Amino acid sequence: AANNPNQHPSDDSHDDDDDDNPYPPITDYTHWIGYAMWQRYLLDGNVTFVQQWLEPMVRLFRTVYIPKYLRNITTTTSATTATTTTIATATTKHLRNTTTTTTTAPRSPPRPNQCWWQEEGNDAMEVSISGSGCRPTLAAAMFGESQVILHLARLNNNHNHNNHNHNNNTTEWLQRLQDEFAYWNRLSQQIVLHLHWNDAQKSFA
Repeated sequence: AANNPNQHPSDDSHDDDDDDNPYPPITDYTHWIGYAMWQRYLLDGNVTFVQQWLEPMVRLFRTVYIPKYLRNITTTTSATTATTTTIATATTKHLRNTTTTTTTAPRSPPRPNQCWWQEEGNDAMEVSISGSGCRPTLAAAMFGESQVILHLARLNNNHNHNNHNHNNNTTEWLQRLQDEFAYWNRLSQQIVLHLHWNDAQKSFA
């Protein structure tokens, strides 16, 4: 699927016994398909190949990563608890619209009250002592994926500006994408740095 930009990155054919699972198996596990693709581009310089992946990556982030992994958290003196309820706020719903829909990016996030949540066995760590929950590995992956979408939007915008048939609508759409995913990139960075850094252990946890 990685060589076919017309196929959604999460649309691989599969045998899946869980008919109730709305998300395809590729998203069961923490991965960094966009980051890997961008690193390939940095090696081979194939602009035509990488440019085609902007819309599929935007769709994957909006329709899978956000609704599946993003959780609201409640911090107490004893624990940080992630909840699946109330995450579909007006802002989240807005950002999960189709690629061509006009979106307004929210302001830079404060200290995060959300996290990227994953089951321990699906977070590329096997079954670990920390258990399921808000995990730095997934948060770091989401930082990388949102950053790649930013790179792709800028790359496509530069290509559009250099094109003799310059399209103002495309420029506006790409700028909105940059604003939107700059937000997700900053949020993911703050989740890693403020939520997951354990000063006592001098490590991310």
